[in-house]
Amino acid sequence: MNKRLVMPVLFFLFAVLPAPAWADVTVPAMFSDHAVLQRGVSVPVWGSASAGESVTVNFAEKNYPTVADGNGDWMVLLDEMEANDTGRSMTITGNNSITINDILVGEVWLGSGQSNMQRPLSDDCDAAAAIEEAANYPEMRFFNVTASGGNVANTSWEVSDANSAAAMSAVHYYFGRQLMTLQPDVPVGLISSAVSGTAIERWATCAGSGSLYTGQVAPLQPYAIKGATWYQGEWDSRSTNAAQKYYWQLPCLVNEWRSDWGQGAFPFYVVQMPKMGLKSIHIVRDAELQ
Repeated sequence: MNKRLVMPVLFFLFAVLPAPAWADVTVPAMFSDHAVLQRGVSVPVWGSASAGESVTVNFAEKNYPTVADGNGDWMVLLDEMEANDTGRSMTITGNNSITINDILVGEVWLGSGQSNMQRPLSDDCDAAAAIEEAANYPEMRFFNVTASGGNVANTSWEVSDANSAAAMSAVHYYFGRQLMTLQPDVPVGLISSAVSGTAIERWATCAGSGSLYTGQVAPLQPYAIKGATWYQGEWDSRSTNAAQKYYWQLPCLVNEWRSDWGQGAFPFYVVQMPKMGLKSIHIVRDAELQ
């Protein structure tokens, strides 16, 4: 090659090569407007960006800087906070900037199970009165994975009102309302993820297939929660063999959820199945009692 052409050719190559592509900073769906963050614990905030990209989370007048790892994953831990019912904004800045508005700090609870937990408030015997009163609890927020067909990524936080409460789990709604009554200055965030007609084995990999756990619970982790509520067992009461498994399946589910969340032994409340006309309901009831 003619030496006089070397520099022009090199210049041309550099001119046409694309600049390094920087991916936009993203966060999971749980970090959306109207979210509730868990009080009294270090709160994980995480997402994705370009590998090596600097990311800063700002909340409650504090900055939390970090750098995305080689896979583009990043996480910060917010300092422990007291309950706060005044909506504040969170800003996440990297190559781009994300602002999440109206965030409260209080208690976050996950409700899961089968139809017992899935049944919406609109089907409750006192539905009309309960739905009407939902507007009295604007500091109660819903992250209703159930109503989104189990798709966590398509779910967002909603403020309690007549529209949002109607699709909410009736059992979980009344649980949240009771918390608001007992602790009126503590906002409540209710995450619901339940599917009608499902066996316990679908909700924990240690108990069986774990397909619903991996699809509808694991994507929530490690979003900070206060605890979980569980209302399930009807499906497992159809045979003595299935019911007997509940003695070890329920403890393994609780242990797996706690271990994977990385938050220690958080409270796990179980609603004992009522006496029903199923063949082996008494075995599941006793397993839940144990």
